Amino acid sequence: MLEYLRKLLAERTDSVTVTITSHYQSYPRSGVYDVDDIGIAIECQGHNYCLPWAAISEIEIED
Repeated sequence: MLEYLRKLLAERTDSVTVTITSHYQSYPRSGVYDVDDIGIAIECQGHNYCLPWAAISEIEIED
């Protein structure tokens, strides 16, 4: 998933939109602005979050 998201971020001029489900809550229609080996950085409803991969149970990529 990490490499796929990196590829999408590099190819697209607009942001990548995802819905993330973590062990604690859901982050609908979030804009991804960075990914690395530790986790994913997103913007959701005006707030920024950095989620570690271990806390994420599902990522759905929106069109």
